[in-house]
Amino acid sequence: MGYPPHIAALRERQSRGEQSLLFLNRRGYAPTLTCHACGWVAGCPRCSAWLVLHKTDQQMHCHHCGWHTPIPQACFACGNVDLSLSGFGTQQLEEALKHIVPDARIARIDADSTRGPTRAQKIFEAVCAGTIDILVETQMLSKGQGFNLLYLQEFCG
Repeated sequence: MGYPPHIAALRERQSRGEQSLLFLNRRGYAPTLTCHACGWVAGCPRCSAWLVLHKTDQQMHCHHCGWHTPIPQACFACGNVDLSLSGFGTQQLEEALKHIVPDARIARIDADSTRGPTRAQKIFEAVCAGTIDILVETQMLSKGQGFNLLYLQEFCG
């Protein structure tokens, strides 16, 4: 069975020793947590935005106001424990890539992975040194807010 074209292309680039840059406009692991029994969706109690599941710290985060809470084990509306994730974010993409291209050295650059003054710089240095095969980043960053391809070209010299 063949791979979808984008997966096949990624694996081909990896086999040739080339680097790949993947953009995904959602940080976190999954954009929503939903109860299919009653339709409840995890929302922020302060600003009513949807809460984003972040697997790395096992928290639901509001990307608008900053509120966060542990991942619920059951629906707040009906008590159902069968909750579902909807959509995917950069954390989930990074995790999936580790299975799809197991030999690849993967880094993620988004507002979550680059907290701290030198984290982004260290990732850029690793990309330039060729020690990162696949870089996953949010589209927000690629649109000029801290990182773009021209900056990377200048950074690498």
